[in-house]
Amino acid sequence: MFNTENMLYRGACTEMPTSFKENGDIDHENIARCVEFQAQSGVTALFVNGFGSESLLMSVEERAQVVKTFVDAADK
Repeated sequence: MFNTENMLYRGACTEMPTSFKENGDIDHENIARCVEFQAQSGVTALFVNGFGSESLLMSVEERAQVVKTFVDAADK
């Protein structure tokens, strides 16, 4: 999906919100769908756990899980 061969940034970068289920759990499946949509739309980079307030309220472990979900989805 995303080309990491040339690390010089070119293209569009989207700041991604973290998806949550109604019970407050991280919605990993929806995150993966959002990554797929961004890739199909021509986005070349994703900004994860950025300035959005949700990352400030998550534990370090939760933030790491979110990053892993984004990376795994982008590698498909």
